[in-house]
Amino acid sequence: MTRAPSWWSTRTLHGRLRQRLLLIVTLIIGAAALGSYVLARQVADRVFDAWLRDASGSLAAAVGIGQHFDDADVLQALEREVRFDETDDVQFMVADGGGVLAGRADLPMPAQMHGDGPLLYDATVDGYAVRAVWQRAQQPHGGFVTIVVTETLRKRRVLAGELLFAALLPALLLAGVAIALLNVGVDRALAPLDALGAALARQDPLRLEPFPEDGPVEIQPLLRTLNALLARLNGMVDTQRRFVADTAHQLRNPLTGLQLALGEILRSGAAPDQATLRDLQAGVERASRLATQLLSLARADAEATQALTPIETLDLADFAAAQGAEWAPRMLKCGQQLQLEAPRALRARCRPLLLAEALDNLLDNARRYAGSGAVVRLIVEEIDGRPSLTVADNGPGIAANLQPTLFARFARGDHSGAGGAGLGLAIVRELLRAQHGDAEQLTAHRPGAAIRLLLPPAAQ
Repeated sequence: MTRAPSWWSTRTLHGRLRQRLLLIVTLIIGAAALGSYVLARQVADRVFDAWLRDASGSLAAAVGIGQHFDDADVLQALEREVRFDETDDVQFMVADGGGVLAGRADLPMPAQMHGDGPLLYDATVDGYAVRAVWQRAQQPHGGFVTIVVTETLRKRRVLAGELLFAALLPALLLAGVAIALLNVGVDRALAPLDALGAALARQDPLRLEPFPEDGPVEIQPLLRTLNALLARLNGMVDTQRRFVADTAHQLRNPLTGLQLALGEILRSGAAPDQATLRDLQAGVERASRLATQLLSLARADAEATQALTPIETLDLADFAAAQGAEWAPRMLKCGQQLQLEAPRALRARCRPLLLAEALDNLLDNARRYAGSGAVVRLIVEEIDGRPSLTVADNGPGIAANLQPTLFARFARGDHSGAGGAGLGLAIVRELLRAQHGDAEQLTAHRPGAAIRLLLPPAAQ
């Protein structure tokens, strides 16, 4: 049993849209959270740096009023003022040209010193990363002292974690809301496609109904294409239904005649005479010819057969001469003449097997219907830049009332007694169109009938 794809599966359009939209939403929310975190860190760093500057400023103020750093009380008071919390380790140094006046003597100095400061920089004390401030202060009696204050980064790191959590928590909540809204939005956005799929599943294969084209603008081209396809499929189904019905009707007549004749012979118990046998043979020949024509028509419609007979370039005059040589003896037996009119070589693109079958149908029609003593002409010529092959005879021709349906299937003329089923010219046109050509009647040809086969010209 095949499992249905999940809502997240890339096998579905829903899943693909969800994945891509969620990726975009995640990137946007993540970028917003990261931006908020960086901005908050910068604000916090400015606050802590300001506290460092205040600490160094307090020491500078003490220097400016002439405080004596060798006084223990003064030194303790300054240390309490500089070490303003117990979270971080704060160290300081006050030194003049003669040495250290207060604090630690090994605090790192900035790589570059300019002006009187304060100058903030990063350093390392006792193996810990610290933030430091350096500045110079002037003594009342003249001269300058150097002040350095360092602070470890514990408060900053704690604050960074709190800021990161504060930035991520809303981002995660927003992501959850976005996923829920995204899921609903994708389902609603693709609802027309789901409805279209359900409507396709409900279609009756014997009668395909067109879809309303009033959906979203984005799927209207799809709806129009589907409707055009359904119209073609309906046409094919109708054609197939008529073809099967007409085929059954046409085959029933000769088979019924054979069945009745054989039943009569069996009932009489006598040996059949020559006339009866000839009637049976004629019925068998008609059924066989009809089956052959039906197979030809099916072959002309089959794309697979066309693929097995590729289009080639050939000399139409040589082709007509070869086919005419095969048919000339048959024409002579019927008291007819076959003439070839090909003033020059003419190259055409065609499928030779299908073209030969179409020409055989035309020559067979001429043999059957032109009558004894008729002259059948094979004419090779170029019409408006297209190679053509015409089969013309001087027989009785085709009645005017039959010409509109001349190439329709099962459209029979006035020669029903000749055993025709009305498929010959329909087969000819289908065979020509299967090789990008066409067949047409030359109504101006008098007397007799003339059918022209038009083919694509060979590439220069």
